[in-house]
Amino acid sequence: MLEIMVLCYRMLFVFSAAVQDTWIAQTARLGYATPRLALRSLGGLTANLTLQVWQRANDLHVAAQARNNEGPLRFLAPVFAHAGRDLAIAMTAGSTLLALAVAMS
Repeated sequence: MLEIMVLCYRMLFVFSAAVQDTWIAQTARLGYATPRLALRSLGGLTANLTLQVWQRANDLHVAAQARNNEGPLRFLAPVFAHAGRDLAIAMTAGSTLLALAVAMS
């Protein structure tokens, strides 16, 4: 699950960089000089990014299949040795903070 989260986080920055690069290129060509050109440029930006995202998703899918990534993802159940103690400490600290906030107001 962590790998998927890291991949999604990275893809957000890749997507952001692609948007910025395309927008800068369109701006340099006066693509946003008039409202009509701005609408046309936004349409081109959307179409271009849709194709880029689709292609990158397909490439990731092909890469996962190349590693024999078939079937459901299986995870080990986490074991927390001191879960009860940690919960009690957190509840005590939270209650103390709430009591202090009420007492000070």
